[in-house]
Amino acid sequence: MSEMLANHYFMIRNYARAINTYESLAAKSGISKATRKKMIICYVRTFQIEKAFVEFNKLVEEDLSFIIQTDLNADDCPCPDIIAEIERNEIDFKNKYEKLIALGILWLYCDKKESLVHFTKAYQIDQNDIHLHKLILLLNNNKN
Repeated sequence: MSEMLANHYFMIRNYARAINTYESLAAKSGISKATRKKMIICYVRTFQIEKAFVEFNKLVEEDLSFIIQTDLNADDCPCPDIIAEIERNEIDFKNKYEKLIALGILWLYCDKKESLVHFTKAYQIDQNDIHLHKLILLLNNNKN
């Protein structure tokens, strides 16, 4: 399987096929930060929030600016459309916590402040989530 095929699936918004292809690539040879960004979106869109959040946290710790500086047009980023669908309740998650995590992840590609709002609301639901607390601190301390 090739990255080009995975990117094709991503571009046509077939997130399930894209994620399968990206995961195959990752298992064989590792993947770039750009591909990891796409994988995170695919995980969110296929309701694999835990996987999305784990990969998201790794990428944020490695290079927060890489996500914040996403060029929505050049990167063919579907986040604004997915966010709108979630906010209109067209995409439904298991619970409010997962919905807030999904929104926090997706918003970071578009707007750090809005992302922080959703992560903070999620933290109010689960204050034992150490990774979420660390993420909120990181976002608060980032000047971008």
